Amino acid sequence: MSANEKEILKALKEIQDYLDKNKFVAVLILILFIYLAILTTSKLYRMCIIKGWIDGEMVIRTYTITQKWHERYATDYGTGHMYWISWTGQNIKENGVHRVSMQYEKWVYLQINDPIEIIYIVNNPSPYSRDGMFVSDGNFIFDIVLLSLELIAILFLSRSILKLRKERRLSI
Repeated sequence: MSANEKEILKALKEIQDYLDKNKFVAVLILILFIYLAILTTSKLYRMCIIKGWIDGEMVIRTYTITQKWHERYATDYGTGHMYWISWTGQNIKENGVHRVSMQYEKWVYLQINDPIEIIYIVNNPSPYSRDGMFVSDGNFIFDIVLLSLELIAILFLSRSILKLRKERRLSI
């Protein structure tokens, strides 16, 4: 076992010991992770509806592309890129429900005046595209990994709370 692995295991043990002694904190953190898991699950559900993998209430409208924009922005690692399309006259550089971000591989082939399908999920004003960044493969992988970590944290915290409860019951 490497030195880093030993440090990680030591830190996890310290966290476990702290949570074992502080049930209130453990319960608050558990509630937070349950909330985060619900949000992530909701996002994955919307992503699956947009991709057409599961049934869900949505409205599909076809518009004509009126604007395209390649946004460049500074990051800690260099320059970031976003690729936007819009179907209205509103400024594409302004945030709003008049534009969607696209995967470069799709954006590059789209032209002004091309038709574009925009998807609206019922009770959600945000527009989506089946080729948008929201439903990109990388976004799916990220959210599945995130949900897995949230579920592991929920199990870890539940175990700590139940262990503490059992110990307190035995000591009475």
